[in-house]
Amino acid sequence: DISSHQLKIHTNGPVWRYVRASMTLLNFLPPVCDPENNHLLIDGGYLNVLPADIMLQKGAKHVIAINVSRNSDDCLGDYGDHLSGWTVLWNKLNPFSKKLSIPSLSEIQERLCYINCCYHLEKMQKDP
Repeated sequence: DISSHQLKIHTNGPVWRYVRASMTLLNFLPPVCDPENNHLLIDGGYLNVLPADIMLQKGAKHVIAINVSRNSDDCLGDYGDHLSGWTVLWNKLNPFSKKLSIPSLSEIQERLCYINCCYHLEKMQKDP
């Protein structure tokens, strides 16, 4: 629930709405509006990619959880302490220049979400 800035667990209501909310991809599919309170719902994976801890809290006796995330070993380009718009423009216009690897807004958002996911995964591995 990005309107109230918290994780929301749905235990009743129309399943299709919450399944559709779980298909939200930033920059592709918009959040779903919950008619109960007009809050915007997105995929819970942005906050907790492996919700095994929630299933245990809800009383499940056995939970099988598999971490299929990849290790992020790709390095973005080193362009120093600052990046001028002129440098970017020149780089795009000059066919002989070394291409800059600059993260897009969606790549930065993805990495920020991944930080939170890594936190939950480490927490689950330490305290199953």
